[in-house]
Amino acid sequence: MSYSKPIYYLNYSISITGPTGPAGSNGNGGGGGYTGPTGYTGHTGPAGSSSTSQWITLGSNIYYNLGNVGIGKTNPQYTLDISGVINADSFNSSSDYRIKKNIISLSETDYSIDKLRPVTYINKKTNKQDIGLIAHELQEQYSFLVNGIKDGDNLQSVNYFGIIGILIKEIQELKKEVKYLKNK
Repeated sequence: MSYSKPIYYLNYSISITGPTGPAGSNGNGGGGGYTGPTGYTGHTGPAGSSSTSQWITLGSNIYYNLGNVGIGKTNPQYTLDISGVINADSFNSSSDYRIKKNIISLSETDYSIDKLRPVTYINKKTNKQDIGLIAHELQEQYSFLVNGIKDGDNLQSVNYFGIIGILIKEIQELKKEVKYLKNK
Protein backbone atom coordinates (compact mmCIF):
# COMPACT_ATOMS: atom_id res chain seq x y z
CA MET A 1 0.00 0.00 0.00
CA SER A 2 1.32 3.44 -0.92
CA TYR A 3 0.55 6.58 1.14
CA SER A 4 1.27 10.19 0.22
CA LYS A 5 2.43 12.82 2.70
CA PRO A 6 -0.34 15.13 3.95
CA ILE A 7 -0.77 18.31 1.91
CA TYR A 8 -2.21 21.44 3.54
CA TYR A 9 -4.57 23.77 1.69
CA LEU A 10 -6.25 27.01 2.78
CA ASN A 11 -9.79 27.33 1.51
CA TYR A 12 -11.70 29.13 4.27
CA SER A 13 -10.52 26.28 6.50
CA ILE A 14 -7.53 23.99 6.59
CA SER A 15 -8.17 20.64 4.91
CA ILE A 16 -5.96 17.60 4.91
CA THR A 17 -6.09 15.07 2.08
CA GLY A 18 -6.30 11.45 3.02
CA PRO A 19 -3.85 8.75 2.00
CA THR A 20 -3.88 7.39 -1.54
CA GLY A 21 -6.24 4.45 -1.91
CA PRO A 22 -4.96 0.93 -2.58
CA ALA A 23 -3.84 0.13 -6.10
CA GLY A 24 -6.36 -1.60 -8.33
CA SER A 25 -5.96 -5.24 -9.28
CA ASN A 26 -3.96 -6.16 -12.35
CA GLY A 27 -5.77 -7.35 -15.45
CA ASN A 28 -5.92 -10.92 -16.79
CA GLY A 29 -2.68 -12.89 -16.58
CA GLY A 30 -0.32 -13.17 -19.47
CA GLY A 31 1.75 -10.63 -21.32
CA GLY A 32 0.11 -7.46 -22.37
CA GLY A 33 -2.81 -7.66 -19.95
CA TYR A 34 -4.58 -4.44 -18.96
CA THR A 35 -4.08 -2.62 -15.68
CA GLY A 36 -7.09 -2.68 -13.42
CA PRO A 37 -8.97 0.40 -12.27
CA THR A 38 -7.42 2.71 -9.70
CA GLY A 39 -8.53 1.98 -6.18
CA TYR A 40 -10.83 4.28 -4.23
CA THR A 41 -9.47 7.24 -2.30
CA GLY A 42 -9.38 6.44 1.39
CA HIS A 43 -10.91 8.44 4.24
CA THR A 44 -9.24 11.65 5.32
CA GLY A 45 -6.24 10.69 7.35
CA PRO A 46 -5.04 12.19 10.60
CA ALA A 47 -2.83 15.26 10.64
CA GLY A 48 0.85 14.61 10.15
CA SER A 49 3.14 14.20 13.08
CA SER A 50 3.92 17.35 14.98
CA SER A 51 7.32 18.86 14.57
CA THR A 52 9.37 20.87 17.02
CA SER A 53 8.30 24.09 15.26
CA GLN A 54 5.06 25.74 16.34
CA TRP A 55 4.79 27.50 12.98
CA ILE A 56 3.09 26.25 9.86
CA THR A 57 3.35 28.39 6.76
CA LEU A 58 0.51 28.03 4.30
CA GLY A 59 1.28 29.75 1.03
CA SER A 60 3.43 32.83 1.08
CA ASN A 61 1.95 34.96 3.85
CA ILE A 62 -0.36 32.97 6.15
CA TYR A 63 1.03 31.89 9.51
CA TYR A 64 -0.21 29.88 12.48
CA ASN A 65 1.15 30.24 15.99
CA LEU A 66 -0.33 28.67 19.12
CA GLY A 67 -3.94 29.14 18.00
CA ASN A 68 -3.39 32.55 16.39
CA VAL A 69 -3.56 32.98 12.62
CA GLY A 70 -1.70 35.76 10.87
CA ILE A 71 -2.26 36.94 7.31
CA GLY A 72 0.66 39.09 6.32
CA LYS A 73 1.83 38.93 9.96
CA THR A 74 4.61 36.51 10.86
CA ASN A 75 3.96 36.82 14.60
CA PRO A 76 0.16 36.97 15.07
CA GLN A 77 -0.84 38.37 18.47
CA TYR A 78 -4.61 37.85 18.16
CA THR A 79 -6.88 34.96 17.12
CA LEU A 80 -6.94 36.49 13.63
CA ASP A 81 -4.25 39.11 13.01
CA ILE A 82 -4.28 40.67 9.55
CA SER A 83 -2.02 43.21 7.90
CA GLY A 84 -3.90 44.87 5.07
CA VAL A 85 -7.40 45.81 4.04
CA ILE A 86 -10.29 43.51 4.99
CA ASN A 87 -13.39 43.45 2.82
CA ALA A 88 -16.59 41.72 3.85
CA ASP A 89 -20.31 41.97 3.20
CA SER A 90 -21.00 42.25 6.93
CA PHE A 91 -19.32 42.33 10.31
CA ASN A 92 -21.16 41.12 13.38
CA SER A 93 -20.17 41.50 16.98
CA SER A 94 -21.62 39.36 19.76
CA SER A 95 -24.05 41.53 21.74
CA ASP A 96 -26.46 39.12 23.42
CA TYR A 97 -27.51 40.10 26.95
CA ARG A 98 -26.45 36.65 28.15
CA ILE A 99 -22.76 37.55 27.72
CA LYS A 100 -23.07 40.84 29.61
CA LYS A 101 -23.08 41.72 33.29
CA ASN A 102 -23.05 44.94 35.33
CA ILE A 103 -25.19 46.64 32.64
CA ILE A 104 -25.60 50.41 33.20
CA SER A 105 -27.48 52.73 30.84
CA LEU A 106 -25.13 55.35 29.35
CA SER A 107 -27.66 58.02 30.27
CA GLU A 108 -26.63 57.35 33.88
CA THR A 109 -22.95 57.98 33.13
CA ASP A 110 -20.78 60.88 32.08
CA TYR A 111 -19.51 59.16 28.94
CA SER A 112 -19.20 61.84 26.30
CA ILE A 113 -17.44 62.51 23.02
CA ASP A 114 -16.50 66.03 24.14
CA LYS A 115 -12.90 65.17 25.02
CA LEU A 116 -12.25 63.01 21.93
CA ARG A 117 -10.13 64.47 19.13
CA PRO A 118 -11.14 63.11 15.72
CA VAL A 119 -8.33 63.48 13.17
CA THR A 120 -7.60 62.89 9.52
CA TYR A 121 -4.25 61.39 8.60
CA ILE A 122 -2.26 59.40 6.07
CA ASN A 123 -1.93 55.78 7.20
CA LYS A 124 1.76 54.94 6.72
CA LYS A 125 1.01 51.22 6.24
CA THR A 126 -1.62 51.65 3.49
CA ASN A 127 -0.44 55.06 2.25
CA LYS A 128 -4.10 56.17 2.20
CA GLN A 129 -5.92 59.03 3.87
CA ASP A 130 -8.16 57.99 6.74
CA ILE A 131 -10.23 59.45 9.59
CA GLY A 132 -10.23 58.24 13.16
CA LEU A 133 -8.78 58.70 16.61
CA ILE A 134 -5.27 58.41 18.03
CA ALA A 135 -5.30 55.29 20.21
CA HIS A 136 -3.31 56.62 23.17
CA GLU A 137 -5.47 59.78 23.28
CA LEU A 138 -8.64 57.69 23.39
CA GLN A 139 -7.00 55.50 26.03
CA GLU A 140 -6.76 58.53 28.34
CA GLN A 141 -10.57 58.83 28.29
CA TYR A 142 -11.76 55.25 27.69
CA SER A 143 -8.92 52.81 28.36
CA PHE A 144 -11.22 49.79 27.81
CA LEU A 145 -11.68 50.77 24.13
CA VAL A 146 -7.93 50.49 23.37
CA ASN A 147 -5.72 47.41 23.14
CA GLY A 148 -2.02 47.76 23.87
CA ILE A 149 0.07 50.46 25.46
CA LYS A 150 1.54 53.63 23.97
CA ASP A 151 4.98 52.95 22.45
CA GLY A 152 4.73 49.25 23.42
CA ASP A 153 6.16 46.37 21.38
CA ASN A 154 2.86 45.95 19.50
CA LEU A 155 0.85 48.68 17.79
CA GLN A 156 -2.24 49.88 19.65
CA SER A 157 -5.71 49.20 18.25
CA VAL A 158 -9.11 50.78 18.88
CA ASN A 159 -12.50 49.15 19.40
CA TYR A 160 -14.42 51.60 17.21
CA PHE A 161 -17.63 49.56 17.71
CA GLY A 162 -17.51 50.56 21.38
CA ILE A 163 -17.73 54.24 20.48
CA ILE A 164 -21.07 53.72 18.72
CA GLY A 165 -22.95 53.50 22.03
CA ILE A 166 -21.51 56.85 23.16
CA LEU A 167 -22.44 58.45 19.82
CA ILE A 168 -26.02 57.15 20.08
CA LYS A 169 -26.31 58.56 23.62
CA GLU A 170 -25.00 61.96 22.46
CA ILE A 171 -27.41 62.09 19.48
CA GLN A 172 -30.34 61.21 21.76
CA GLU A 173 -29.40 64.06 24.11
CA LEU A 174 -29.10 66.51 21.19
CA LYS A 175 -32.53 65.46 19.86
CA LYS A 176 -34.08 66.04 23.29
CA GLU A 177 -32.49 69.49 23.46
CA VAL A 178 -33.64 70.41 19.93
CA LYS A 179 -37.19 69.25 20.75
CA TYR A 180 -37.15 71.30 23.95
CA LEU A 181 -35.90 74.44 22.13
CA LYS A 182 -38.52 74.04 19.37
CA ASN A 183 -41.32 73.79 21.93
CA LYS A 184 -40.15 76.89 23.82
